[in-house]
Amino acid sequence: MPTTSRTVRQAAVIARRLGDLFAALNEARARVGAPELTNTEVVEKANDATHPDRHLNKDTVRHLREGRNARGEAPNPTVNTLNALGAAFGLANGAAYFTGNDDDAARMLAQVRTAHGLATVSPDTGVAGIMQRAAVLPESKQKLFSTLLDDLLAAEAEHRRP
Repeated sequence: MPTTSRTVRQAAVIARRLGDLFAALNEARARVGAPELTNTEVVEKANDATHPDRHLNKDTVRHLREGRNARGEAPNPTVNTLNALGAAFGLANGAAYFTGNDDDAARMLAQVRTAHGLATVSPDTGVAGIMQRAAVLPESKQKLFSTLLDDLLAAEAEHRRP
């Protein structure tokens, strides 16, 4: 079956998000002087997490990271493959991370970063840092945070009135 433009776009999203997961774990590993994460390690972690259902091999991981398979076509992984891949990084629903919307994926990535001690290391007090930290909160707490931010902005606006 020929590769569709939708499949190509989705393969690019999966490759980028998988790259983000590798980068997060490699950042955590670099802080302790550990070697970079390999595709083989990801397969082992995924297979341990999904035993007895094994859906990954190192070629699959490589193809997903590259966004193309051995024939140069965009890979089209199954939900089980994406869930197994996500499990290697501690995600309960890898398919949602890899195929969901950007906001949900950012929240899930932030959770992975937090689990590896990255979100609390020298937090950025700028907008990006605030968003990253807020992303790991449960939805109910995000709404509370949003309300507090709205109140703070209203108070600031009131303070600036002549």
